Amino acid sequence: MDYHKAAETLLGARAALRWFAGGPPAEQLAYGESLALLLLLRRGAPVHPRELSREMDVSTARVAAVLKHLESRGLLHRSPDDRDSRQVQVTLTEAGRQEILARHAAVTGSFAAMLEALGPEDTEALLRIARKLEALCPPPPDRKEARHE
Repeated sequence: MDYHKAAETLLGARAALRWFAGGPPAEQLAYGESLALLLLLRRGAPVHPRELSREMDVSTARVAAVLKHLESRGLLHRSPDDRDSRQVQVTLTEAGRQEILARHAAVTGSFAAMLEALGPEDTEALLRIARKLEALCPPPPDRKEARHE
């Protein structure tokens, strides 16, 4: 059994379950930096801060604070949008990419260790149930409809 792959599956179901349980997870506010870095990594291209705000389901002010801190640590770079110089785009630096890959590997490794302790039979049962629960959860609300800024 590939416990890291199982951990990835469980993490995906866990995210859907948090949304289903009543809104954005509190840890997104506490760990907004990790989420912002992960979203930038997954995009692989420059992103506007308002897009991060929508995806993270936090205010643009919160995203601005997170981005300022990450930029001060050299983990991302802000630059003017080529198409609209009034807008800013954000990209990961190599240091930011390495940081989020390390954080993600640590979390995945922790989950994989827990799943390994459960054993293959219980892990398969847990994943089967998690997939069913994830399928039952509605997608997160579109931030534009959920909040007015």
